[in-house]
Amino acid sequence: MGFLNDRKAEAKEAIDEGDSKQGAEILYHALLEGPGTFSENLKAITDDPNS
Repeated sequence: MGFLNDRKAEAKEAIDEGDSKQGAEILYHALLEGPGTFSENLKAITDDPNS
């Protein structure tokens, strides 16, 4: 799931730079716009062993 991994990386970068609100917005929209349902996208983002 390249889309979700890319958004996850963007969110992590935003959070690392001190912009947690932007990081949260990136993740939220990724969960809505990703390839699966909201629940499937959440599972895919949180179950990644390379986190």
